[in-house]
Amino acid sequence: MAATEILCLVQARRIGVLVLPLMSLVSAAAWADTEAVCRTVAERYTALAATTPNSDPLALFKKAHDPRVTVADPVKLLASSEDFDSWARTQKPPVELPKGLTVDFEAMAVPQLHRLPGTSFYALHSIDGTAQCYDSRYFFVRSGHVTEMRSPSGMQDDNPEFNCGVERTFGTVDQTPVYFQSNTTVYDQAKKRPDEMATILRVLPWQSGQLGEACEVRLEHTAKLPARLTNYDTPSCKAANCDAFKQAALSIVQYVRSNPDTALDHYLGLVTAEQRSAFERARKASDEARAAGENGMLGASTEPESTHFIDVAPLRLPYVLQGTTYVVRAGRITIGGRTSLDWRVTFETLENGKLLKQAEVPIGVEKGPLASATVSTVKTGTQAGR
Repeated sequence: MAATEILCLVQARRIGVLVLPLMSLVSAAAWADTEAVCRTVAERYTALAATTPNSDPLALFKKAHDPRVTVADPVKLLASSEDFDSWARTQKPPVELPKGLTVDFEAMAVPQLHRLPGTSFYALHSIDGTAQCYDSRYFFVRSGHVTEMRSPSGMQDDNPEFNCGVERTFGTVDQTPVYFQSNTTVYDQAKKRPDEMATILRVLPWQSGQLGEACEVRLEHTAKLPARLTNYDTPSCKAANCDAFKQAALSIVQYVRSNPDTALDHYLGLVTAEQRSAFERARKASDEARAAGENGMLGASTEPESTHFIDVAPLRLPYVLQGTTYVVRAGRITIGGRTSLDWRVTFETLENGKLLKQAEVPIGVEKGPLASATVSTVKTGTQAGR
């Protein structure tokens, strides 16, 4: 066995993947081809994004009908096992579905059937929950017979952590069939927090009768704010100076987003000793209300575990507006298991030992123009966006 084959086998064993004899190893030359596929994707996205900023890459390619990068539609939405059986019977020749695949199908929530263009390779994708978690199955069809396949090595279906907050589909790049996975839940390992302005598009090209090794295109965008709100109800404000609260909220979000590690110290440095004491008393009351689960607060009294502030674990800071000291809670808006780019900023005052909300201001944030598009190759078992 060649040294490269031994290395690939060791890597596969380390991540607990069963290597089927059908799945051949990818040559060094194929690596160059894989990277070229992602360079084409990066170049085409950069050109298209110049006239259509703030676009999800898969949605942009689909809308643009770009001849070099295409995104395929699902073959069929399968609402029931009868739909799956009906599809199988109408194929030429008819497809015999194995029991194992039909059992898996029954456990999936309204799967979509996808076919890799120009091949007999299929995927069943089921998406569940607000976190958009994928459950995927793969199979070949040859002369009416189904061969179930393990997950392509670059998709990490064996690790649920990497199946959420993504979008999967098939397509082509320069007529080469490819498997796309778009991931907007990108983690910045160096800063120990999510990188909300990044999108990673993972691409697996079809090579020698299989999906080969993966490459990635990392798209970095500038932030645009204030922007249109995507996830928010009606803001509230009891005070007469609501416009002043809106301006204050915008300045807070702008500073905290740019300086999350030092934001609290910065705002503490802007207040007097008396105002800081008032803030500490208000923060203590906030802790007590949170521990008691009052006013819709969670029944826990914890500071954010990192500098990724969310509305259920916000950054709390002092802010003086027109002579009044407020305790401010600022964090990204959460919807179920997802975190929005938009922020929620709440201003509260302490009156008779109780915190009273004076204003709640949403600040819309969205991805702005493309700042960079970088290409990298991905070894088997690596973690997308991690």
